[in-house]
Amino acid sequence: MLDAFRLGGWGMFPTAIMGVVLWLAALRYVRRPDRAALLVVGLQALVTLLCGTLGFVSGLIRTLACATSGELPEPLETVIAGGLGESLHNIGLALVMMVVAAIAATLGALRADPPTSGVRGTPAL
Repeated sequence: MLDAFRLGGWGMFPTAIMGVVLWLAALRYVRRPDRAALLVVGLQALVTLLCGTLGFVSGLIRTLACATSGELPEPLETVIAGGLGESLHNIGLALVMMVVAAIAATLGALRADPPTSGVRGTPAL
């Protein structure tokens, strides 16, 4: 796990930080399910995914810059495949954070009051 974090590069840090904030927002929603808290969870999930995507893109840019430098210690295919694999760790971390938060948000939704159909005392189907 720590090796994957190291391989992902600097982009793992903002992704992890935003993922922890996402988890906190999801836990808040579990404790007090309301629309405003759910909106925060959704927006924070987007920020987490964007951080992971930024880490992926910056890693890919670095990989391609290295591949075109002409000073490769390994074959070109190895450099590109290795850099792409390392860069994908950012996306993987973002997705893991989002899946855990989605599970928590689902539990919060189960705890929320069911919506009414407009008639008092009659639950919506």
